Amino acid sequence: IDTLIRACAQLLTTNYQLLIIGDGPDRLKLEKLANDLGVSNKVKFIGHIDPALIPEYLAKADIFVRPSRSEGLGNSFLEAMAAGLPVIGTAVGGIPDFLVDNVNGLFSKVDDPKDLAEKITRIANNPELSRRLSENGQKLVKEKYSWNPISYKMNKIFGLLTTYHSLLTKKLLLATGIYPPEIGGPATYAALLEQELPQRGVSVTVLPFRAVRNWPKGLRHFFYFIKSLWLCRRHDLVLAQDTISVGLPSLLAAKLCRKKFIIRVPGDYVWEQSVQRFGVKDSIDDFQTKRYGWRVEFLRRVQKLVVDRADIVITPSEYFWQLVSKWVKNPGKVKVIYNGIDLTTNYSLPT
Repeated sequence: IDTLIRACAQLLTTNYQLLIIGDGPDRLKLEKLANDLGVSNKVKFIGHIDPALIPEYLAKADIFVRPSRSEGLGNSFLEAMAAGLPVIGTAVGGIPDFLVDNVNGLFSKVDDPKDLAEKITRIANNPELSRRLSENGQKLVKEKYSWNPISYKMNKIFGLLTTYHSLLTKKLLLATGIYPPEIGGPATYAALLEQELPQRGVSVTVLPFRAVRNWPKGLRHFFYFIKSLWLCRRHDLVLAQDTISVGLPSLLAAKLCRKKFIIRVPGDYVWEQSVQRFGVKDSIDDFQTKRYGWRVEFLRRVQKLVVDRADIVITPSEYFWQLVSKWVKNPGKVKVIYNGIDLTTNYSLPT
């Protein structure tokens, strides 16, 4: 977002408004940046909104810009494409899985406000380019990222791991770190799984980490393990949405109950924590081959243990398949299942 604000300060026109949706600890710093660059009157911080309202904001926009430094896949790109917006992203993480430069979007350079400003100007001044990117983006989302093909792939994996007598009534325990009304990709994904899978023969019980958040920090994971153990007995499969906070306790519970365990790895949790808490400055790719202090290495060992002991590992992009496959002894159990978006939402997709 800081790169985007800097890019707006370099636009040759003043005939624009930048709307930033979302909230977080960097907001005050970003507001100060906009003020220091003299664009505070052009940059509007909307703050957190209900996810159901996002299509309304997308409908008002002309261009969607997200100059990521790291990305698992990026549902917000897909939502923008579904809404018919030309998108600008960066060639990092899983974004190249769906964004083809000059076909269904434009790539800008990472941390390069000048290049980003040029890409924004290029779309704004070229209606034909904008139309072509929009049409190709909508076509891609409709063909590859609706929940029908994605939930079919999920159900196929569940079928491989369940016994014959339970194929028609698969019961899934979904362990997730965040869950609505909490905000974030895993929360949205958990809600979509809970909504979509029962329509396809899989009953879903969600166990969010907030169920134990009122306990002291040292006890939370233990009590999450106890809750997982209690629920495991009545389910066929366990699907965890992160590798450590819910991944480790739900793995232990699944193994004790002799139930199949699936882990979905949408990002490198240890790298994210290391950047936020332990002062690591390296990119996610450099992080994979370097060594750090004992806290980082301890978390890395736990993460790799959980992923390696899973029966199936799901990643949301080819990029993360390549990354996560190096964490396990058997790369064949790592499967790519893209994130889906709910196309019944009013994104104005053509029929």
